[in-house]
Amino acid sequence: MAEYHRLSVVGLGCGSPGLLNGQAMDALRQSDAVFVSNRLSSLLDWHPCVIGMKDIASSLDEIESRLKTCDVAVAVSGDPGIFSFLGRLKERLGDRRGAFAENIGVVPGISSVQYLFAELQESWSDAVIISAHGRVINDAEIMRAVSENRKTVIFCDPVRNPEWVCGILTRYIDSFMEEEERGSVRIAIGENLSRDGQRILRAAAEEAAGLAAAEGPFASPSIVAVFNDTPSEQPRARPRDEDFIRSDVPMTCQEVRSAALDELNLSRDSIVWDVGSGSGSVAVACSMVCRDGEVCAIERSREAVGLILRNRRKFRSFNLRVFEGSAPDIMQGPSGLPGHPDSPGLPVPTHVFVGGSGGRLRDILRHIAGLGAGIKVVVSAVTLRTIAEVSDMFTDPVLFTEPEVLSISVARSRPLGSSSLIAARNPVMLWSSRTVGENKEKM
Repeated sequence: MAEYHRLSVVGLGCGSPGLLNGQAMDALRQSDAVFVSNRLSSLLDWHPCVIGMKDIASSLDEIESRLKTCDVAVAVSGDPGIFSFLGRLKERLGDRRGAFAENIGVVPGISSVQYLFAELQESWSDAVIISAHGRVINDAEIMRAVSENRKTVIFCDPVRNPEWVCGILTRYIDSFMEEEERGSVRIAIGENLSRDGQRILRAAAEEAAGLAAAEGPFASPSIVAVFNDTPSEQPRARPRDEDFIRSDVPMTCQEVRSAALDELNLSRDSIVWDVGSGSGSVAVACSMVCRDGEVCAIERSREAVGLILRNRRKFRSFNLRVFEGSAPDIMQGPSGLPGHPDSPGLPVPTHVFVGGSGGRLRDILRHIAGLGAGIKVVVSAVTLRTIAEVSDMFTDPVLFTEPEVLSISVARSRPLGSSSLIAARNPVMLWSSRTVGENKEKM
């Protein structure tokens, strides 16, 4: 015999009683108790035992307790398969339920995505769906989704509302879109869908901020759909030198850049500092790997900063922030350039690449060592002075551990008359190590 009575997870649709299907009504009627959020309780005022859900932890406790004595329904907004309470119920009850899988039923509902796209007379089969409802989500995630997909849907909450989404779209247009592309992006905002006070607004994305200011505030929950007729192509896994906008600003060549990425061994959520970023080629390449993380380019040259911003725009490196100033001074608490409202200062890194130090390599490495243990640091060295300094620092067991050296020598062909000449480039040494942790006495 199953440990629990029957549990039904029922989709209520997006608010209108008319959207409740027959299967949902049957499951609700057959349940002895129905749990539902207070916002949707009016849909169930006919049921003799409706229990309003409070915080998640206490609701899970009470649902599990009731299941031991009677059949229970948990009513969720929209469809249970899209950002609902279903996942938390499975996490809580899954490991200990025995034959409980036979006693659970999931009843689909009409989600706000389905409803909005039906009103817009659009298909949503190719839409990417993001929920900002009660979740931590950053600008870069939304910008990337809008840039790379024809249709993006964002579920909103009272804080991450349509006005917030419109602000992100405005920054996306201003910082990353060319003039001729701007008419290809448009938005639709759905509020109180299927209920009294329903409102659906449509506009070009570049008018989004003005629309939000004129029409807001929007009721919660709301939903935003963004349509992009010309989504960007997926970037190369590792861009080549000719892909970048160039100038006289030094750039780490593609062979060294690729080796540096291998030495850094980044994860999708890594936080990277690119110190002495130059043209930004390493920072851009890192941003392609750390799609859920952040990359901070630190550069003292005004010309180079301008070039980094141009390459950031070209590659749509949404998670790349640029800091103008000299290291390590700027590491004490700088502010990023406009267009990045998240954190005004540098976050603590998980990885650091030092491509240029302005003669202050020891100070830079001491500062990084003081940020904590386990930070992976890779230094590009092409001069004897840099080699000597990084060797001295990385072999200090109080500051760094696991030092390694990779020497790179590259030769490429170039035209010479009717033939080709194999021309060598300057050798580069990549030094890598990890920080031990702060030691104020030593530092």
